[in-house]
Amino acid sequence: MGFIQKTVRIWQRISLILFILISEISGADNIPNFDLSGDTKLFSISSLYWEDTSKIATPSEAKVQLGDGELINNNFTVPVTDASYWFAFTLTNLADHALSKSVYLDKPYLNKVNLHYQQQGKWVSELNGTDIALNKRKVRNLLPIFIVSLGAHESRTFYVEAHSKIKLLQFNFNIDESDNSRSIGEIHTTIVKMYIGAGLLVTLINALMCLFFRDRVYIYYSAFTFSFIFATFAINSFDLFLNVQFQNRNLFLLSYLSVLFFLSLFIGEVLQTNKNMPWIEGALKISRLILVTIGIMTTFNESHVSYVLVSTIPASMLFLPILVVANRQGAPYAKTLMVGVMLLISGAMTTVLVNLGVLPKNEVTVHAILIGSIAEMVIFSVTLFRRVIDSNTEAKSALSDMAEHSSTKLENTVIARTRELNQAKQAAEQANENRRDFFSNINHEMRTPLNGILGIIGVIGQQDEKTVSVQHFKTLKIASHQLSNLVSNVLDHSRLSSNAALEIQSIHFNILDIVNELEDMFYNMADDKGLSLSFHVQGDLMLDRYGDYGKLRQILINIMGNAIKFTHSGQVGLTVLQGSSEGELMFSITDTGDGIEEAHIERIYTAYHQVPGNNSFQKTGSGLGLSISKALTMVMGGTLNVKSNINRGTQFDCVLPLKPVIVSHKKM
Repeated sequence: MGFIQKTVRIWQRISLILFILISEISGADNIPNFDLSGDTKLFSISSLYWEDTSKIATPSEAKVQLGDGELINNNFTVPVTDASYWFAFTLTNLADHALSKSVYLDKPYLNKVNLHYQQQGKWVSELNGTDIALNKRKVRNLLPIFIVSLGAHESRTFYVEAHSKIKLLQFNFNIDESDNSRSIGEIHTTIVKMYIGAGLLVTLINALMCLFFRDRVYIYYSAFTFSFIFATFAINSFDLFLNVQFQNRNLFLLSYLSVLFFLSLFIGEVLQTNKNMPWIEGALKISRLILVTIGIMTTFNESHVSYVLVSTIPASMLFLPILVVANRQGAPYAKTLMVGVMLLISGAMTTVLVNLGVLPKNEVTVHAILIGSIAEMVIFSVTLFRRVIDSNTEAKSALSDMAEHSSTKLENTVIARTRELNQAKQAAEQANENRRDFFSNINHEMRTPLNGILGIIGVIGQQDEKTVSVQHFKTLKIASHQLSNLVSNVLDHSRLSSNAALEIQSIHFNILDIVNELEDMFYNMADDKGLSLSFHVQGDLMLDRYGDYGKLRQILINIMGNAIKFTHSGQVGLTVLQGSSEGELMFSITDTGDGIEEAHIERIYTAYHQVPGNNSFQKTGSGLGLSISKALTMVMGGTLNVKSNINRGTQFDCVLPLKPVIVSHKKM
């Protein structure tokens, strides 16, 4: 048994060795090889690529995996995935003497760039990246640079382990003479330093302008320029010059969001969009809200920084249509602001196209974003200078116009006050006229039922037998109901006019009770006019309800009374239906009367208002019925709607919340 176990272990080791040897042979064939000589000039190199999601792979493990790696030509775009990225390439010295070359990445933002290679059977590793201070690097340069030495006719494969917390940006590997190692990227560093210096100068000038003019626009512009400078400082790893290694540069890239945020505030303040163009102000506010949301997301989840970089240029482009529309509307300074934004976007797009290989790479195209930003700062500064000049001109013009307009202003004030007095006088006269009409109508309305009651009392008093006939009782009943309803309307109108609250007095009642009461009340009135009076209750309706019976009764009396009053022939009907929910009822009152013109529909709920017409009924009534009904419906939490057609009739739909009540009947 022990012999078998030992045999298995031996074969396992042999298999592993064979696998590594086979992988090395096949991998060596796939790894790009570059021949070097003494006069080799600067050039970019390709490599095999493998993504290590565990981020703990050793050079030996990476060597095996890279045998089947993906070929990367020139620019490599950092994926969004959180992983370590391994690259492999081979350098061969064709010369008869030893060579020393510089191998470097052309971007400084990667936090880890380690070079691994085998020498005499052992792995040798050199560390670089933003995690390594400048004074601890073999070459004092912001770029990750390695000096590689090859003996005569020696060929060696190098494995580069890279990790970047900033995603979606590009870099590539380059080879140059080792003597140039300290000066590699020196032009770029100088240009960035000049840009930062110019930007700080503009920021300082605008800060002083803010102190002098007390204008928020200078605060916004200073914050805008400083944000751009800070973003440039972070992306180029200039913190290394301060002997400080920030472990995470993601949050520094939030300054790109603040660039757009303060640009939005700056554009809005210069164009005065909150006063002159409210819809543009709304669009700018929405853009700021989106930027703040992305910033908060990035603060709690650093993976969103990648999308910050991707969305910066499209978000900048959103300002262009806003400025184009503002320019067409004649907004001052919109054209110059538009030119500045276009220069900034053009520079950014040029840099992107260079990274994609669409445009050739040179010092101008590589630094197009900085050039565009400087041009934009100049344009915006000119805009602010023009704004100061225009403000002074407007101030002088305002002083000269003040004396000229003083007399006309006084005259206009007098005219306006006179017009207001005339309007107030007309309103008072109209109110008095409405009041006279009201008292005239109320006098007539009260006299009619009172005369009926007094007349019947007199007739009964003259009879020998003090009995009330059916006709007399009918007259008394109609007159009493008319008088009671009129008094209720006047009292409710008085409460509403004095802003007194109407109390809800809810009781249990049965729908059939109020339907029967309305039928008794209006049957004789309809019969006298030859009208057909109909009442219908939905068959499956729960009849026991809980609500303010008195106010419901008053609403229905007012509407049905009007329906009978203004209907000369045909019919008047009341239908009780289930509403949209179990606790809601709809009372629909229909008639075949004259109808209401559309122009008067909105005014029928106004107190004292009566629809004009030629028949004798148009000027009767207090003009309070529908106004009170509308108010009572709202107090009860319902709605009152009307539909009408001229000469075809009118329909009022009153929807009220009336809770159903389950009544239990006990056995006797």
